[in-house]
Amino acid sequence: MRTRILAAAMLAATLAACRSRMAPPAPAPVPPTSPAPPRAPQRPEAAVPEEGGEGAFALEEPFTSVAAAKLATTSDRMLRGLAFHGLSRLAPSGAVEPELAVRWESLRGGAEWVFHLRPDTAFANGRYVEARHVAASWERLIAAPAARYAFLLEALKGFDALASGESPHAAGLILEDGLTLRVVLERPVPDLPLRLAHPALGVSAFGEDEQGVGPFEIWGTPQAQRITLRSNPEYFRGLPHLDEIAFLRGEAAKAGRIAEGSLDLAVLPRSEAPPGGPAVRLFTHAVPRTYLLGLNRSAPPFSRSDAARAFLASLDREALRGAAGAEKSFIPATLVTALSPGPRRAAAPRGAAAGPLGRLDLLVPESDAVAASLAAKLQGEILRAGGRVALHSVKLPDISGALARGEYHLFVLPFIPSSPSFLIAYEELMRWNRSIPGSLADQARTLAHVEDAGRLALGLKGLDASLQEGGYLVPLASLERRFLVRAGLCGLRHDPVGMVDWTQVWASRSPTERCE
Repeated sequence: MRTRILAAAMLAATLAACRSRMAPPAPAPVPPTSPAPPRAPQRPEAAVPEEGGEGAFALEEPFTSVAAAKLATTSDRMLRGLAFHGLSRLAPSGAVEPELAVRWESLRGGAEWVFHLRPDTAFANGRYVEARHVAASWERLIAAPAARYAFLLEALKGFDALASGESPHAAGLILEDGLTLRVVLERPVPDLPLRLAHPALGVSAFGEDEQGVGPFEIWGTPQAQRITLRSNPEYFRGLPHLDEIAFLRGEAAKAGRIAEGSLDLAVLPRSEAPPGGPAVRLFTHAVPRTYLLGLNRSAPPFSRSDAARAFLASLDREALRGAAGAEKSFIPATLVTALSPGPRRAAAPRGAAAGPLGRLDLLVPESDAVAASLAAKLQGEILRAGGRVALHSVKLPDISGALARGEYHLFVLPFIPSSPSFLIAYEELMRWNRSIPGSLADQARTLAHVEDAGRLALGLKGLDASLQEGGYLVPLASLERRFLVRAGLCGLRHDPVGMVDWTQVWASRSPTERCE
C-alpha cells in the first residue's frame, strides 16, 4: 500500500515539473477599437477673491471731512459713503434698493413717504439703528450753514424753519415708532429713495459723524494725509474683501511708491503717460472731471445781459481747454458730460471784446492746478479786454460759504456728479451760482415729474442750454481721471457715480499675481 502511494506522489511531481517548462498559452485576440478622442485642454481655475489683508490707495482729491454738512470733495463723499449708509442704496447696476429701510410706501403722489427700518441693524459701535437716528442725522445736515447737499431734503416740511434756526426740528419728520419714520413733504418728490442713497444722507448715531452703518468704519482720527478704514463686523451685508484700507495724500501717495511696495494705487497726473511693463496697469474712471465757469449775474458788470453775452462770446474756449494741460481733455457739449452726444473740440466763433469790465473777483479752489491754469488764462483774456482780475484761492471747505455769499464776479470749479441722476446733478450744479433765476429752478422742479426718459433728456438739455447761454454755468474742459494700479490688485470696478467700489477690491496672493 505504501509503495502505491509513494509511486503516485512521484508521478504527480513529475507532471508538475513538465508543465512549468511548457510556454504559456497565447492570449486571446482583442478586437480593434477606434482611437480615444483627445482630452480637452483644462482651463485654469478662475482666481477668487482672497479675503483679508490691507491696501494703500492714493486719494484723488484732498480730504477735508466725513461730516455730512462739510463734504467738499469727491474724496469726502467716497469716504463717507463707505462708512455711513442711508435708508436706501444704489446697486452696482444703479438701481435703488432698500438698505437701512427694509421697505417704503409712497403716499399722495410722492408728497408723503413711510419708511420701515430694518430691525436689529447695528452701528459700528453696536448700538441699534432707530428712526430717531435718521431724523437727527437729517436735521443736523439741514441746520448746518452752507451745507452743500442739504438741497436733497429741501422739499421737507419745516425745512426753511429748521435751516433758519426758527425751529429745532423739521415738522415733516414724524417718528411713528422706533422703526417707522413718516416723511411729509411740501411737494411731491417721486425720486426721494434715490436722493436718500446719497452719502450726505447716510445715518449716524444722533448725527455724531463718528459711528455709521456701512462696510467700513473710520479708524482713529482722520488726518489730511492719511485716513484709515477697517472692515465693519456689524455691517449686515457682510465683510468687504480687505480688512483695512489706508487712503493717502502727499508724499506717501506718489506713483513711485508702487514700485517700492508701499502703495497699491496712485493717481496719474494729467500730463504724464502711463509707464510700461507688467508691474502696473492703467485704470480710467468712467466719469471725467469737468471744469466750469460761472458768472455772477446779480452784480455789475454781468448783471447786464449784453455784457455777459459779449464776455462769453469773446472767450477763446479752445485756448482755455489747452490751458487745462491734458491731451485727452475736451470741451463738453453739456454741463453733465453723460448727456453730451460727444465732445465738442472745435472752438466756437469768437465775438467782439466784452468792453470795459473793471475789476473782477475770480474765485478758484485752493491747491487745484488745473483751476489755477484756467484762471491764469482767464486773467490774460480779461486784461486784453481792458479789465483786471483779483484772484481768490478759497479752501475747499469754505467754497460753499463763499458761493452762498455771492463774493465773486466769476468762479472756476471742478465738477464730478455725486448722483447718477441727471436731474440731481443739475440741481447740485445750480446750487453753486446763487444768481440763477427762480424760473430755472422751477423748470428743474417740473422735470422731477417727467417719467418718460426721452422727454426728461430733452428737458434737461433745454435747461442746460439756458444755463450756458445765460453765463450761469459754462463748461471749459473735461479731463480723464486715471489711476496707476499695482499688479495683483484685483476687483477694481466703477460704482454707479463713476467712483470706485472699494468693497470689491482684493489683493491676489498667487505667485503670478493673477486676478482672472
